[in-house]
Amino acid sequence: MGVWLGKSFRRGGEDLTQPFVEARALLLSHLVKDLVGPHDPEEQLTEHPGERYLLGYLYGAEDPETVDVDEPQPTLVAPDDGETVDDEATVWSSVQKNRAFGLTCQIHPNARLRITLKWGWYYRTETDAKNALWKREPREMAWDLPTLSVGNHILKSDDGMEVQIRLRQSQSVWTATFSVLNHGPKSSDPYRRYEKRAFQVAMEIDDLTGDGAFVAQDFRPSLDDDEYWRDEIRYRDLRTYAVGHGCSVRWKGNPVTCLVSEWIPAHNVQRAATTVMADAPALSLKFLADPMQRDATLMGLNEIASSYRNWIGQLATVIPNIIREDFPQEVQDYVTAAAEDIVKDNLQACQRIEEGIVRLKIDDLAWEAFCLANDAMMRSMIQRHPGTEPRWRAFQLAFILLAFSSAIDQSHSERKTFDLIWFPTGGGKTEAYLGLAALVIFYRKLRGQTGLAVLTRYTLRLLTVQQFERTARMICAAELVRQSHSLLRDTEPICVGLFVGRQLTPNNLDDAIQLLKDPNPEGTTTTLPLLNCPWCGHRLETTSQHVTTVLVTACGNPDCPFADEIPIRVVDEDLYQSPPDIVVATLDKLARMPWEPRMSMLFENGPDLIIQDELHLIGDALGSLAALYETAVDSLASKGGVPPKIIGSTATSRRADRQVAILFQRQFQQFPPGGIDVSDAFFYQEDQENPGRLYVGVLASGRSMPHTLERVAGILLQSVTAIENPIVRDQYWTLALYFKALRELGGALVLMQDSVPRYMDTLVPPGTESRPIQIEELTSQVPSRKIPEILARLAQPLPELQSPDQLLLGEPVDVVLATNMISVGIDVDRLGIMVLDGQPHSTSEYIQATSRVGRRLEAAGLVVALYNWARPRDRSIYEHFYPYHAAMYRHVESVSATPFSLRARERALHAVFFTLVRYRIPEFYPRESAGRIREPAIRALICPLINEILQRVKAVDPEEELATREHLEDIVTQWESLADDFVELHWSSRPFSDDPAVMTPGESATEALLGWITLQSMRDVSPPAAVRIIPYRELHKRRQEVRRG
Repeated sequence: MGVWLGKSFRRGGEDLTQPFVEARALLLSHLVKDLVGPHDPEEQLTEHPGERYLLGYLYGAEDPETVDVDEPQPTLVAPDDGETVDDEATVWSSVQKNRAFGLTCQIHPNARLRITLKWGWYYRTETDAKNALWKREPREMAWDLPTLSVGNHILKSDDGMEVQIRLRQSQSVWTATFSVLNHGPKSSDPYRRYEKRAFQVAMEIDDLTGDGAFVAQDFRPSLDDDEYWRDEIRYRDLRTYAVGHGCSVRWKGNPVTCLVSEWIPAHNVQRAATTVMADAPALSLKFLADPMQRDATLMGLNEIASSYRNWIGQLATVIPNIIREDFPQEVQDYVTAAAEDIVKDNLQACQRIEEGIVRLKIDDLAWEAFCLANDAMMRSMIQRHPGTEPRWRAFQLAFILLAFSSAIDQSHSERKTFDLIWFPTGGGKTEAYLGLAALVIFYRKLRGQTGLAVLTRYTLRLLTVQQFERTARMICAAELVRQSHSLLRDTEPICVGLFVGRQLTPNNLDDAIQLLKDPNPEGTTTTLPLLNCPWCGHRLETTSQHVTTVLVTACGNPDCPFADEIPIRVVDEDLYQSPPDIVVATLDKLARMPWEPRMSMLFENGPDLIIQDELHLIGDALGSLAALYETAVDSLASKGGVPPKIIGSTATSRRADRQVAILFQRQFQQFPPGGIDVSDAFFYQEDQENPGRLYVGVLASGRSMPHTLERVAGILLQSVTAIENPIVRDQYWTLALYFKALRELGGALVLMQDSVPRYMDTLVPPGTESRPIQIEELTSQVPSRKIPEILARLAQPLPELQSPDQLLLGEPVDVVLATNMISVGIDVDRLGIMVLDGQPHSTSEYIQATSRVGRRLEAAGLVVALYNWARPRDRSIYEHFYPYHAAMYRHVESVSATPFSLRARERALHAVFFTLVRYRIPEFYPRESAGRIREPAIRALICPLINEILQRVKAVDPEEELATREHLEDIVTQWESLADDFVELHWSSRPFSDDPAVMTPGESATEALLGWITLQSMRDVSPPAAVRIIPYRELHKRRQEVRRG
């Protein structure tokens, strides 16, 4: 393939990565040989090569214009399950066979080129169909072009292969398109007609001078976009030299002297290395946890800050080198301004880190909290990875130093700044914000504060459950630290609460008691969202749970320090009665605020810190509603006009400053800010030692996606058995299949059970059985309580590598079918290979999903993207494969939100307003108190709340201020009208009652609604459709009445 597959390196004389790199190369080799061919230059096949190979061939002139009737054809149907409208789909009847492929590039007018074309003919050696053999004849032609001229040119081989060249002059460079066509000789013999399909066709264009005849795409000075110019600077060495047509193109040399067409492109995306100052004493958590080492610790922290500042100083000296004299003045201005902004952002971050260090020097309470937080994180890390020395990565510790002052000091100037941790996937963002959370919790404990200190929010339940487990481990460690601290051992225990939907955990203690008495194994609600003790890993059972004033969960391991009680709360009622120190919540839970006034208890004494993980997921419809509800959250969490500190994390963001302003009404700073080069941001660099993930593209024109998936999955599943080393084989044993929609996943399930095993049988010698396949699903349809079990099965290694306690789980999973649910929250380091059925809807989703494989440091991850040839976007990414994957993060799309648009207001403005009314005005707290709007004294208390909402509208979207004011006034008018009509007006109806109510659940919508349909979830901004089932006899009667009328 000629692609860099990753380097190996040694630790202590042991080569760790080479076996994985070689295994990955083996899988890729099988993929290329079985999809494109040939297995041998002069091979003989017992079947027609068109049945053996899916891509890399050109049809002859005598082939029919449409695809053979016996070839699978794609079914183009309406999208569902979150798919966008299929405007990319091409009408099947217009699709033609593979007649040509080519590439377009820019060249210097005086270029001297050589064009080399390679292919293979397959000749039938027998006319008897039963005994037919197809023998390959390799072919190669080369043409030298010493001079070039504008216009069209044709190069022909003696047996019908043709290269068409079109040269167009454009200023100082020429644009050239090279197309390869198959005009093989005609034949009346039907067997001979199929012989004229050319297979394994490849074109190479070489610069004979060696001076670099190929010109890269240059800057586009018309774009007045700061982020665009920052990217131009950072990716200035990653230019595009050619684009494919029906194929992909790779270039070689520096300067570029060769272009090569490819049918299965492969590009290695290197991971981010976090080894900067890895040996610094100040990164040792044991060192940082010692309060007696204050001077030494401060000195070590200052060394990190000093190194960062020195690096920033070097950035400033680089700026003149990136300004080319041939740039137009306008471009020079843009580039200079963007580069200076990069330096400025880094200086600001460094200054905040230094200020944090000073705070630790002068603030004894902050220093004590810092040491206790490091102690807790150290114990948590040791418990998760026994036998290792817990150490921070430099960016994790730097972020804590940068952000903690504004999180514990309500008067801090950065309190209203949203600090975003931006770091590539798998880099350790979670540990960074958990460390900050621990510091805030201990600081409040030392000050004698109670109540909720930290609120963390996640958008997906899978991520919420996984992060609850990680947070619970940290909280267990923090609780052990509290118990051993002389000043804190008599304070309230530190605990964590899980705040999710009732489909996962019970809302009240009565439901919890009922579940303990009569557990429903098939139900979704459980009192045990965790499979194992977060501290010792012992299997948890409901028999170790009981109810006192709260639901108590104990560990069944008598040697565990939490054998009496694990510091977790999973029942909503427990959280209201005694808010824990940290709550792990789903974003959806906020929609319950107007329904459940007891949620106000969470905001009585906090939180001081709100953590919004996976910021990139909060956009579009969900982002609009989340931003609207954030109006209430921000108001309730603010104390004396001081808002909570909000931080976030993501690995994929674009124009996050605008997103943060809309969602949270905050200023924005990203950390780390990034440098002048994409490969070096001080706190991370491109990892040149570890193999990273190899991305591979497959586009089989004229073949259906299920047929292509069948072949690719079968090849990969069976090829893994050829890997001898069991440790390496285990890394690629479980194949993750990603689908954009449940519909496509459902079809693939049948494929995996039937077609794929049958195809795998053709890949093994006669009399040999292919490997059996065990399948799991990871989708939104899987009950929440079963997700931990599935994740445990995914972590199950091959039998020869299993520990005694793993034998109970049986054989490892062979195939896991997943939707975008796998994109976040999956941290199974034995997953090493993924196939994507079509390009995900966004680059952000693509990066997030594919980062689930190859997470182990020495592992060589493999990602195979199957592109749908009937969708222009898929085809475009395939044809731009190398530049796209070389700068993937640059292609991340921005997300938008319109919280005060008409549609969003119609769905949730009343809910936000009623939340503030019920939480801020005590008279409206009871469920039956909605009618008190008639009382003038109480009515007067509502005006300030309306103004508070309008102030946010003015800051976020001033154009909607007037419309929002009128909307709120209409809500009040309608509310008053309802209160006039009913003596007793309720906020919500009791189950199975006809109480007149202001709010009605969306799923209960009928024509007899009195008040407002009010959301209990934020998953859809589109209005629900009320459905009523009408018996046929009643429908017939109505029709008769209409006819008579």
